[in-house]
Amino acid sequence: MLNIVASTAKAHNPEFVQAKRRGSEDNEKWVKRHLKTLAAEEGAKGMSYLVLIGGKQKSYFHTRVAQGHLRNDMSPSHWSHVVLLQGSGPTDKGATWEISLEPAEGFGYPPSDNAVEQAHLANYASKNMYPNIAVMRIPVKLSEMKKTIVQFKKQRVDLDCVELLLLWLGYVWGLGEQTTRCSMDMEYHLRPLSKLCVPPTVMI
Repeated sequence: MLNIVASTAKAHNPEFVQAKRRGSEDNEKWVKRHLKTLAAEEGAKGMSYLVLIGGKQKSYFHTRVAQGHLRNDMSPSHWSHVVLLQGSGPTDKGATWEISLEPAEGFGYPPSDNAVEQAHLANYASKNMYPNIAVMRIPVKLSEMKKTIVQFKKQRVDLDCVELLLLWLGYVWGLGEQTTRCSMDMEYHLRPLSKLCVPPTVMI
């Protein structure tokens, strides 16, 4: 049985505001526009930012369905991926950290860094392939987050994300035994999200 605590909130969080794209604006430009706004707010200097992504690819779809096991109505999540920005606010390169099931530059050798990879927001610029996008500021200094990432890459004994990556790939690719195992132990396989400072209620 999953260890889930239901939210007691009576209304939506007013800090989460829907903001539509402007004209032909792609996801990368949308994120950078809102990062400027968030970074200008009081107390935002030097903070960390997450970007949530909901994609249409088959692996992304299966990930969203898997998260439905954490919802009381079993409906799929809107989100299938999350990246952590390497800059505190908008940057030219839009560099990110992520653990991806479909890395744009390939997997390389995941054991070297506990499956954590460096990527770029431009990989998720397409609003057709990634129709759902959100940006969040989290109350953690980026300087501290960078130290945590360095440590996390070396902590396979504590949390082996290489193993979890293989299990999730088996799940989204439909491998029989892996699909069953992932479905039966959803809490364990979603645990890396909380380890990387993503509030579970955001992802589901």
